[in-house]
Amino acid sequence: MWRDGRPYVVEEIPALRCVSCDEVLVDRNTAEGLQVIARELPTGCKGTRRIEVPVISYTSGMNHRL
Repeated sequence: MWRDGRPYVVEEIPALRCVSCDEVLVDRNTAEGLQVIARELPTGCKGTRRIEVPVISYTSGMNHRL
C-alpha cells in the first residue's frame, strides 16, 4: 500500500489461493483489517524491517523483449 508517496509492504496476510486460477483471496475480516491499516498507517512509519525494491520501467522492459 502507499502512504504519502511511499510504498509499505504488509506481510503475513491470511489469504487463500485458488487452485484453478491461482488468484489470491482474502476474507471480509482480513480486507477490513487491511483497510484499517491503510487508514491508520502513521506518517513516517518505520515498520518492523526495511527492504530494497528495484524499480523497472515498463517501457524499458518491453523494449528488451521486442
